[in-house]
Order: sequence, then structure tokens, then C-alpha cells
Amino acid sequence: MSTIKTPDQRLRVFISSTIVELAAERKVVREVIEQLKLTPVFFESGARPHPPQDLYRAYLEQSDIFVGIYWNSYGWIAPDMEISGLADEWQLSGEKPKLIYIKQSDDRDPKLKSLLSEIQNKNVACYQKFTEVEELSSLLANDLAILLTERFQNASNTIIETPKVKTNLPILRNKIIGRDDELNQLKEKLINESLISLTGPGGTGKTRLALELGTELLDDFRDGVYFISLGSILEPDRVPSIIAQSIGMNNSGIADVATWVTDYLYDKNMLLILDNFEQILDAGIFISQILARCPKVKCIITSRTPLYIRDEHIFPVNPLSFSKPIQTISQQHAPAINLFITRASDANNSIHWNEDNVQAVYSICNKIDGLPLAIELAASRCRHLSPTQLDKKLNNILNTISSGPRDYPERQKTLRNTIQWSYDLLTEADKRLFNRLCIFQGGWSFDAVEKICWNTFGESEEIEQCLERLTDFGLVIKLPSEYIGHRLLQIIKEFANEKLDTTNEKVQLEQSHLNYYERQAKTNSQKIWLTIATEDHVFFREDLENIVTALHYAIAKNDFKSSWSLINSLNTMYMITGELGFLLEWLEQSKIKSDKEHVTAMLETNSKAEVALSLMAAGFTRATTGNFSEGIRDLLMARQLAQEVNIPQIESSALLFYGMALLNLRSFEEAKTILLDIIEITKTTQQTTIRITAEVTLNVIYLEEGNVQEAKNILAKALHDVKISFMPLVESYTLYQSGFLSFYLQDYQDAVVKFNACIENNRKYRLNLNASFPYIGLTMSYSKMEERNLAYTHLVKCVEKIKTSGNLVEFDCFKYALCAYLCFSKQLDKAKTLFIGIKKYESVYHFKPWKNISSQLDFFQQTLYPNISGLELQSEIDKSKELTKEDIYNLVD
Repeated sequence: MSTIKTPDQRLRVFISSTIVELAAERKVVREVIEQLKLTPVFFESGARPHPPQDLYRAYLEQSDIFVGIYWNSYGWIAPDMEISGLADEWQLSGEKPKLIYIKQSDDRDPKLKSLLSEIQNKNVACYQKFTEVEELSSLLANDLAILLTERFQNASNTIIETPKVKTNLPILRNKIIGRDDELNQLKEKLINESLISLTGPGGTGKTRLALELGTELLDDFRDGVYFISLGSILEPDRVPSIIAQSIGMNNSGIADVATWVTDYLYDKNMLLILDNFEQILDAGIFISQILARCPKVKCIITSRTPLYIRDEHIFPVNPLSFSKPIQTISQQHAPAINLFITRASDANNSIHWNEDNVQAVYSICNKIDGLPLAIELAASRCRHLSPTQLDKKLNNILNTISSGPRDYPERQKTLRNTIQWSYDLLTEADKRLFNRLCIFQGGWSFDAVEKICWNTFGESEEIEQCLERLTDFGLVIKLPSEYIGHRLLQIIKEFANEKLDTTNEKVQLEQSHLNYYERQAKTNSQKIWLTIATEDHVFFREDLENIVTALHYAIAKNDFKSSWSLINSLNTMYMITGELGFLLEWLEQSKIKSDKEHVTAMLETNSKAEVALSLMAAGFTRATTGNFSEGIRDLLMARQLAQEVNIPQIESSALLFYGMALLNLRSFEEAKTILLDIIEITKTTQQTTIRITAEVTLNVIYLEEGNVQEAKNILAKALHDVKISFMPLVESYTLYQSGFLSFYLQDYQDAVVKFNACIENNRKYRLNLNASFPYIGLTMSYSKMEERNLAYTHLVKCVEKIKTSGNLVEFDCFKYALCAYLCFSKQLDKAKTLFIGIKKYESVYHFKPWKNISSQLDFFQQTLYPNISGLELQSEIDKSKELTKEDIYNLVD
């Protein structure tokens, strides 16, 4: 048997089941798979009952394990198929390891009974029955663990460990057709070129070619291949933030995102695919800056026009060739002909490819200029027409369709005509839905499209049928996500937007979109703890593009009430993901400020409670990201307004963030007073999360005062309280603070336990706020324990976490961990350089970490300068230069 990858490589687990009746089981299965650091692959077919078989095959081919879950239903049987999609998935699963789970039932479909009998007689890794979802969770976790240890081994019975593939590339539903030459040329050019722009009119397949290239080059870029979609971006200044989010950077404190991104990419060996660049060409300057600063980064751009920047290599992507076809299907045809035949066969596998039909395909491809998107659209009509019939019909249609603006290039007119032709075949209800779909950014959930595009306008027809027809006609793309089910290609979205502009619906549609996603964001933020317990806050992630778009609408309309509501919700969600820094630009545009002029303006149209809530969220974001002066002013004003209207819940939250800001500024006495006030307030408000956070923060002050026992007592109580309540973020905070206290008390074994528990909690609930602290603690603890390899392993992880967060406080603490490692690994010259740099920074900026970390300064001095006087040390500090981040990172070895 061929060797199969290990979890380090994000094995893909394909889940086959019916959608509705096993919804709870599917959620549990997703959680189990992701906890094992594997990738779940769901094929959601809810809005389209008979997806093409090539979709199943593509997802299955790119998966490593097959998991089948069955209960009562046999599933939908499409009109042109003899078996259900459920059975089809089983038959296409091939030789993959299979884990089968059967839910107990007395009402099972006879066809499913027959399928299960067939499955039971096959060679499957396990065939188990269950009753409750909890039982399924346990069974699957155990069976996957056994499978990974028993089957995923090489001939010497040792698990193969290779670096995890880093990418956000989507799963490609089928192999690209007709672009082998271009792929080979691009691979060759990328050896020496850093920037290649794939140019050409819409519909030539630039994006698809770039994705195929990226997929084939995954193993060639150590730090990953990432796809950055820019189709919905109109402001060049937003490009750095979009790149940061796309490559997994969590902005927890950076205003200058462009510099942060280039610093992060400096030593990365990475391929960036930037899609749809033509509308933000001014951002090309930033791409030049990346490439000039980052020698191992390469970029593939897709754009209808070149960027015209230094070192750009322009690679035109032409339509597919469509030379005279060979008469029989078994022989090789030109690329355009092959693409049409493949897609037409997917739509209707009963087509007989005789000479007439093949000749008709040539004629069709000739009429639509070999444009891949036009070919896909035309081929989809073969579900109902033979190629010969389609050719005759197409000839009449293209001659009568308006070609759009006269200044369009010929090929662009051809593509528009093809889209128009598909559009004209729609029912009036289909057309109305299609026009409105351009309101979405990225994609949409079924609930969103139904409420925004359908219920808003009082439509009475079944939206499911309209979506199905739009998908069948190739105008809408079906996605594998269980939540975001569909999207529009960019060029088709532009066409839909033109159609929408001819109606009077746009203003109402934008308002409906804003209202829906404002509610959705509020729901996500209110239920965020429950969401991350069961769904890994995936819905927030998938809704994010549309939530930000709704925020754009609100700001453009000067609807600050809605924009503040959206920012408040994003503040909560970004707190979980550690991306608060991305909110800074929205705070400015939404005019959430606490000076007298802005507060007066805010109160003219909003209640004191609403303004207090917005200023509290803004103050937390600004203070957490390092703008202490403005953040504290926001928080104090929020507290004042909350007191005036007697809302202690907002007051206590504002006070908590104020107290934590004071702590970072080392104003310990004032911070202690504030935190004790919070604890008193929460006795009546029952805000357990706020109370425990305040108590945990107090431990730092007790330690500064020398009251070690009180610090131990309050952390022990907090650890108990977070275990009996569900508050993952507070639990992580409590764990790493407890770890640092144990480190301070030289109980390094206990510190390691606490820090590892924090990392596991962050991993389980995908928490990124202050996520580097446990790695800082582990580096220091293992250094003290003289476990050099473990210390170095966590030091490297620490560097990666801090680079992706951009948090300056975390970086300042990291310097102490690095100095500890350098001391214990006997790299004393480097340690001296860093120690003097730390002291220099402290003297210039009057900042050092809390005592549980900064107490190491005495140890560093005793180790590195045991015989030097205070005056001599100060002289060394005075004549030293301030170390840059790059200087410090270069000390890691």
C-alpha cells in the first residue's frame, strides 16, 4: 500500500452523509477532525440536488480518508442518475481508508439497507453502530487515532514527518484543461522572476490558471502558497491588511500594517497569488516594496491590465486554441474543444460524440473565441440541447444580442454576449435573483440570500429552484462549504451589477444587506463562546467579508449608529481571533472618538448607552493596540456615560480595560484601586468573566508589592472558577498568568504544565489574543531546566507567533525569553548584546514587563556581567545603539 501523509500535512477527511437528518452528527464530526489537526471536507449539496459527478470525484481525489455516516435516508436520486449522491460518493471513494458509522434506526430506507449491506462486505477500516452524537464523537476520535498509527506508516513502521503544507488555496473541483504549456512556461519563469502578471480580458481563465499553478507549486515554497482575493477591494490602502489576513497574520496592535507585512515576509519563502488587481493598480507600489525587501517572496498577479512596476514580467493569458477538430472523440483535440467536450459530458453523459457533434463544438468555440468562461457557460446548455442544436441556436442568439458598450474589446463583447445569452434563458424570477446577487462579497449563505434578495422584495417563488437553475446555467458557482454555499465569478458579478443598475432596487438591497449583516454580526458576537465551542467560529470567518461590506455601506451613508453596532460586534469577535488591529481604520472612519466635539455629535443621534458601548469598544481596541492615551480617554468617557444612565455592566467593562491599560503603564497603585472597584461592581451585575479577569490581573500587582501568597491565592481561585464556567479566553489568560507565577517561584515543572494547558486551550478554541505568552513562558522555563532543544523549539514558535500578531508588548517580553535562552545555551556574546539592548530600551522608553518576567534582569546581569560596577554598566548602555527588531530576530540561532 502506498504511504499516506501524517497529520502534520493536514490530511483531508471526506465526510459522506445526508445533510438535514444528520446535521448534529456532522458538527461533531467536524470538531473531532479539526481537534486532530486534520481537514474536514464536506460536500454541501443542499441547494442543488444533483451536482455534477466531477465535483464528488474532485473532492474525493483530494481527500485521504473516507468517513461515511448513515441513518434513515438513502439521499436524493437525480433525474439523470440511477443511484443517490450518497451511494455515488461511496462508489467513488476507491481504495481510501474508510470509517463507517451507522446510527441505530427502525425506519431505514430499503435502498440504504442494500447499500449498507454492500459496504459491510467490503474491506473497510471500521463499521460501527452508534445511538447518540457523543458516542459518535468518541468512536471517530478513537478510530482515527488507530488509523493514523496503524496505516499511515512507511515500510519501517515509523510515521513519516514532513512539514505542514501552509496554504489557503481552495480545493479545485477538476483538473485544468488546455493549459499545460502555460503551466510549464510559468514554472520555468518563476525560477528567475519574482513578479509575473497574468494579463488578459475577463473570462480567459487567469484566476484558474494561477490557482492550478499555486497548487502544483505547494511543495516548492517552504512558507506556503496563499491566495489573496482583491475583487471586492476598491481602496489600494486596504491591500496590506487583506494580505495580512489572507496569510494568517493576526493584527493585535499595528497601525502601520504595510511595514508590519513587509517585516514579516522578510525571510519567508512564499508565493502570493493576488487576484483581480486591475481596480487597485496604485497598490502595485506596495507589491514592489514587498519584493524589494523580501528576496524569497514571489508574486503571481491576475489583472486585466499590467501593473507597470519595476521587475514585472507580463504573461498574457490568451483564449484556448480551437483548431479544426479531429473527427473522433478518442483522438486528441485542440484545448478549447477538449474543454467543451468535458464540460458538456459532465452536464449530459448521454451525448454521442459523432462527427456532427464534434464539428458543432468547433463551430461553437469559434463563435465564442475560445474563451474558457464562455465555453463553460455554453457547455452547460448541453444538459438540454445536443451540440448540433446548440450551435444552430447560438448562431442566431449571438447575432441578435447587443454587444454592450462600443469601446469594449471584441473578445470582451463575445464573453458578454455569452453571459447575456445565458441570462436571457432565465425566468424573470431567476433574473431578479441574479441581479441582486452582486450585493454579496465573496459568497453567501442560504439564509442570507433568502432574507436579503428574496424576502425583502416579497418574492413568492421557491428560491431553491432559482438558485439551482442559476448554478446549472453556470452563472453561479457552487462551493464545498456547508455554510457559504455559492458565489459569483468577478466578471459575472460585474455583469449582474450592470443589470441591477437598470432597476430601482439597489438602495433597498444595500439597506437590506446592511440590516442583515448588522444582526448577524451582533448574533455572532453575543454567542461567540457557544459558537467556538461547537463550530469553531467558522461562520464569523465566512461572514467577515460581508460584515465589512455592510460596514462600508453604513459609513458611506453616514449611518454611524449601524457602523458603531458593527464595530462593537467586530470588536468582540476580533478579541477572540487576536486581530483587533484591523479595527483601527474603521474607528477613524466611523468617528468614534471621546473628545468633546465628537462626543457631542455622537449624542445628537444616539443614546448615552449606545455611545458608552461604542467608546468602551473603541477604548479597548486602542489601548490594547498600544494607543494608551486615546484609549484611556475613550474608556473614562464610556464609564462616565454609563454611570449617568446607570448601566453598571458597561461601567465595569470600561473600568476593566482601563485598569489593564494602567497596568501596562506600570501605574500599579491606581490600577489596583480600579480592579478592586470592578470586583465590587460585579457582585451585583453577576459578570463572572469581568470579575475573574480583574482578579487574575490583580495577581500581577500583588507580585509587584511582594505579596506572593495573595497572588497565589487569587490565581488558584480563578483557575477553579474558570473550570466550572465556560470562558475559554479568560481561561487562557488565567493559565499563562499562573504559569508565569510558577516560573517566578522557580517551580518550572508546574510552569510548563500551565503553559502547555494554555496552548492546548488556545488550539482547541482557536484563540489568538496574546497567544505568544505561553511560548515565551515555555522558552524561559525550559532554558532554566537546561532543556536546550525544547527551549529552542518553543523559541522558534514564539518568533512566529509574535511576527504574525505584531503586538509590541509581546515582543518586549519575548526579548527576555530570548536572552534566557542565549544565556543557558552559552551564546554569551549574543546574550550580552541583547541584555544591553533591553536596558537601553528601558532607559529610553521607561518600559519593562511585569515582575514575573522582568525579575530575570538580575539573573542576566549576574550571568553576563558578574564583576562590573553599576557605573560601568551604565556606560556600556549609554554608548550602545538601540537594537531594531531585525537585530533582535537575527540573534535567534
